[in-house]
This record gives sequence, C-alpha cells and structure tokens, in this order.
Amino acid sequence: MPENTEQKWDDYLTELELDYSYASARRVAPDEHTWRAPEDLGPVPEKFADRARRLIGLQTTLISELAAEQEEVGKHLAALRQVPKKQKTPVYLDQTA
Repeated sequence: MPENTEQKWDDYLTELELDYSYASARRVAPDEHTWRAPEDLGPVPEKFADRARRLIGLQTTLISELAAEQEEVGKHLAALRQVPKKQKTPVYLDQTA
C-alpha cells in the first residue's frame, strides 16, 4: 500500500480521535451532519484496523452514555415543570426525596 494512503489514513484516524476526545470531555455529541465518509482513502490498511475498531467502540459507548444522560435530564426537567410557577407563599422543593 502506498505510503501516501497510509499517511492519509493515519491523519484521518487522528482527526476522528481528536473529535472523540472533544465530545467525550464536553459530554456533547459530535455534529452528525458534518461527518462524511472519506471517498478517496480506500479500505482501511490492516495496520490501522485495530485502531479503527477501538475508535468505533469508543464512539458507540459515548453515544449510549449521552443518550442515557439526555433521558435523565429530561426526567429532571419534567419534574421541575410540575412545580407551580407562581406561589403566594414560599415553596420549598425537597431535593432529597
């Protein structure tokens, strides 16, 4: 396989790893509409196969974690929406129950 192709794959996987690190650290999903599968790289070179599989696993796990966190936040927001907006007397919200 030409060195140029291997270098392109190395650069591409590095870029994806950086995107994953950013998304994971900030607990945000990468913008799925900006990613496009590369058309000019050809198949993944064997020397990068494990790296690519590891990255797919990390991304899949992050997506699952973010979905669970989003669901949990939704539950919290739904509970907060149940609190009346205007009260004539002070209202205390029990956060331990």
